[in-house]
Amino acid sequence: MKTGRGFFDYRGGASAAAPDAVPAVPAARSVVMLDETPEREVLLSRHEVIVLRSDDGVSPIVAAPVGEDCATLAARTGTDHAQLVGLDLTMDATKRVTVMSAPGCDADVRDSLVALLGQQRAVTVIADSPGFIAQRICAMVGNLGCEMAQTGLATPVDIDLAMRLRPNYPKGPLELTDAYGVRHIHEVMCQLQKLTGDNRYRPSQWLHRVPGSISPR
Repeated sequence: MKTGRGFFDYRGGASAAAPDAVPAVPAARSVVMLDETPEREVLLSRHEVIVLRSDDGVSPIVAAPVGEDCATLAARTGTDHAQLVGLDLTMDATKRVTVMSAPGCDADVRDSLVALLGQQRAVTVIADSPGFIAQRICAMVGNLGCEMAQTGLATPVDIDLAMRLRPNYPKGPLELTDAYGVRHIHEVMCQLQKLTGDNRYRPSQWLHRVPGSISPR
């Protein structure tokens, strides 16, 4: 805010988000889906793009990692890291989608997908990161709320109420876990712990035990 620059533009007293960079390459005409999922099919069906059944060596290979980064995904699946582009489709991607790619990815390949997706929504490009940004934040907040309830620090209702009233969260940790999905939260935390070896990402026992909604509401 002091410099007037950053993600938000504060000049003139405004706080509008800074515009996204516009790729200097044409939009991709074809893509390869690493594995077919309903979310990716719906997202790509809104664009004039050919979905190839096999890698042609030049088209973006589209994946939707959950908890992983693209480098790990490429190594695990044997996919060409130079073409692999990850999308965070655990969130609503109709207005904005987050894109990341592994170190060494062909920037033109990545940017061609960004140009394609940017025709109908804002696109945020980040460095390769386990769990993107939103996945990691939501999973850690939800996991901590589950652990607080697990240890009996407070009831789920009181935990959610406290976090809505004090830090002004739009949803409490357990409400967020319900909305995001217990399986998603659990998978992200397991992947983060596995990839980093850091026990701060250890999933709460509640996430292991409960297959569905964890909130009493």
